[in-house]
Amino acid sequence: MKKLIYSLFATASFMLASCTGDYTDWAAPQKYSQEEAAAKYGITFAAGPDANIVMPVEDDEIKLLQINAQNENIAGYTIKSISINGETINASTSGNYIVVSAKELNSLIEKLNNSRAAVKRDYILKTVVSINTKTGESVTFETEAQINGALTPKATPSIDPNGYFILGGFEENANEKGDGWQADKPIWMTNNGDGTYSAVVTTLAEGSNWYKFYEGSNYVAGDWDSINKGEMGCAVKDDNSTSGLIITKNDYTAVETPVIDGEPGNMYKITIDMNNLTYNVTRVPVNLYLVGGTNDWYASAVNKTVKFNQADPEKAVYTLTVPAAKGDTWFAIGDDKACDAIANDNNWNLLYATANGNGKNGESGKLVRRNKLPDGDDGSFMVAAGPDLIQITIDLNKATYEIKGIELSPLYYVVGGIQGWSDKNKTHIFTPHSKKVLSYTTKWTGAWDLKFWNAIDFGTWDNAYGCEVDGDNSPSGKIIGSGAQAISAPSAEYYTFTIDMENMQYTWTKLENQNPTEYESISLIGEFSGWSSDFDLKQVAPHNWHGVFTQENAGMLKYRANHAWATNWGYGNDGDWNVESALDHIGTNGGGNIYVPAGTYDVYLNDITNSMLFVNQ
Repeated sequence: MKKLIYSLFATASFMLASCTGDYTDWAAPQKYSQEEAAAKYGITFAAGPDANIVMPVEDDEIKLLQINAQNENIAGYTIKSISINGETINASTSGNYIVVSAKELNSLIEKLNNSRAAVKRDYILKTVVSINTKTGESVTFETEAQINGALTPKATPSIDPNGYFILGGFEENANEKGDGWQADKPIWMTNNGDGTYSAVVTTLAEGSNWYKFYEGSNYVAGDWDSINKGEMGCAVKDDNSTSGLIITKNDYTAVETPVIDGEPGNMYKITIDMNNLTYNVTRVPVNLYLVGGTNDWYASAVNKTVKFNQADPEKAVYTLTVPAAKGDTWFAIGDDKACDAIANDNNWNLLYATANGNGKNGESGKLVRRNKLPDGDDGSFMVAAGPDLIQITIDLNKATYEIKGIELSPLYYVVGGIQGWSDKNKTHIFTPHSKKVLSYTTKWTGAWDLKFWNAIDFGTWDNAYGCEVDGDNSPSGKIIGSGAQAISAPSAEYYTFTIDMENMQYTWTKLENQNPTEYESISLIGEFSGWSSDFDLKQVAPHNWHGVFTQENAGMLKYRANHAWATNWGYGNDGDWNVESALDHIGTNGGGNIYVPAGTYDVYLNDITNSMLFVNQ
């Protein structure tokens, strides 16, 4: 028996037997201490005869703590609180013992250790007990006791040599009508070789999908009487926990049915640990693909061309941003199962669709598989002509979708090595030759050079554009808008990087002149200073200049190099370029003055391409 550890509670209370009887107020801290009260009544504690126990036992009443008192004035004891390793347990007094249920204690120890293995488990019992007197003193004071004990749970059944299987509300256990729990279609679990067994299941119903585990030795196809001899489940009916203890036939409590709450078509991995008699349920990561859109329907399904991004593997939320078609954009959504069905059997019924009707789905709604829709309705999604991009968000746990059309800004920014991979640095902007064809020219490193953002998504890494393979240095490639990787220049030389956002393609064009003219400075000069002093820009990448400039009053200005007029940049005739009406123009040496309205601007110049940009902040 383990050594007794005890202490006395630091507070006390009292009650009177009558209004006129004499009593001693042992609770008054000014006069007496709890130690004095305990000494007066001779109160001591000891571990009970059952403090160390091996299950099972014949008697369910376990004597964990013994209370001893030498004073005959003790009338009895009242349990104020009791816990095992900090968890409350039901208890009562029997004479001078505190007793608990063996079954409840066993269950609590298993829960605390998340194991039902027959391994000795140490525990700490703490209790606060009120001692009641029977004399005129009528004193009640509380004492706290602590003991150390140990419990060894009941031995678990040996591992079944024929393994285990699952029956329940899953597609793999359903008949052609979609009814689960088919006794002739067991879901056999894979033996992992360490006493654990696993199976992947697909939920049938919206809401509750019940299931149980079964011993393989009792399986007889279609014979429930035989199958049920080896049934296993949980302790709490309809428990939807993702982990718990397994209850077996002839256990201390009835075998109840666990449940997975979800939507039809969700996939889960169920694992049982027969060493510890525990189970665990985890959501299986799912790949989602866009079928259709601007791509061929069949090819995009079979080749799984456009994949959704899952930012957090613990959450079943998937996002994708893709170009819109020139007219209406029609598409569906497929997982591996749906796309493989198209490739193997030309079966299109497993694609995810909208429950709101063909082309009438709106911006959000319920997601279902096509085989759940009425005949004649395939539930295809449609976004009417107009937006540049389509942003799709799928929540498989809730089986919902959100679709948003996006009209792009003509502004795109480089994020990469030349600007420190910063989500706040807007010093590197693409030159917009049109709304969807843009470029940036500089000397690149040739190693993981860049991704890029549209202005509306600047700073949102999930929406950064890039390529499929991290560090791809191909001379051209496909632009990826979700889960994108960094693009590399073909070599560490001067290139123009061009993006075509209509066709989602990029190209690298190597400059013939690899030794462009160097300038000590690039600056603005104009009416803001009476044409007498310059506002200097900063070279943020080779031959790319930037500055934040405030034009206090509307007026004319120009760019110039080295604070001299030998090389200066203007456009057309004076005032031909009003920066409010166009973002980008190609400057010419000696060109006309540029009219700039009052305001604060990000100012850009590339001295190789002579591209000039003013972006109003």
